[in-house]
Amino acid sequence: MPQTVPNGPDDTATFGHSTQYSVSLPTFSSTVLKTILFRLDAQTYTITVPAGSDLTVEGHGFIYDFLPDGHYIVTDPGGIVILTGNALADCYFLNSGEVDFPDDSSLHSGA
Repeated sequence: MPQTVPNGPDDTATFGHSTQYSVSLPTFSSTVLKTILFRLDAQTYTITVPAGSDLTVEGHGFIYDFLPDGHYIVTDPGGIVILTGNALADCYFLNSGEVDFPDDSSLHSGA
């Protein structure tokens, strides 16, 4: 099965065991996801949204197969994270950019 990069309103980005725990979106990109899923075997991940880019989560939000130790979403100056609908963020935001929670989306226990 070929590996693909999820980027659509029905797509789920799944993170599990890996030797690479840092993911950065391309500069000046727009990424839309339904869910970001962290599997039971996932280590702590850092997802960076660079300047000029945005990450929109339109569905469930950040979902865990376990009690999370904490995953980090980093927004650089000019980077934007948007959670819409009922999306739930249970992660830590390290911001120099912007995080928006319109609709009924919410931050569960992150900082």
